Amino acid sequence: MLVSALTKRGHNDDGEIGEFRKTIHGINEHISEIDYLTAILLKIRKDEKDYLLRQDLKYQKKLKRNVEKLKKRISADNQIDNDTKSELIDELDIYYEAFSHVIEIDKKIGFTANEGLQKEFRDAIHQVKPAILNLVKIFTNESEKKSKKTFIQLRP
Repeated sequence: MLVSALTKRGHNDDGEIGEFRKTIHGINEHISEIDYLTAILLKIRKDEKDYLLRQDLKYQKKLKRNVEKLKKRISADNQIDNDTKSELIDELDIYYEAFSHVIEIDKKIGFTANEGLQKEFRDAIHQVKPAILNLVKIFTNESEKKSKKTFIQLRP
């Protein structure tokens, strides 16, 4: 489960992270010539990066506010035709939805080793650890016995 959650979350160009990155890059191509829109987009990307680095939910709220601000500014902009405005706003909704999916996956995985799937995985390891240590002890003892027997047989 942990591996499938991490795979679904993705990294760089894969999974949900890849999806929102691809979407935001497309938006950037359309608005890169409009400085005040690009400035808001850069704030969105900063909030995105801050969340990915710190996994603090306050950045989700900041990102949401900046997405809404960019949508309003796009709607009011005279340089962008109505069809493109509609497309950009839809793309921002897709971006935020994919970003929110990453956060939901992160919550499921757990923000620390004592939460979510990370905790389950850690608990399973702690349950198996005594059995593994016991097996190591048995194999070590058997190996020592065979070494002594071989040594005894080799002595004249």
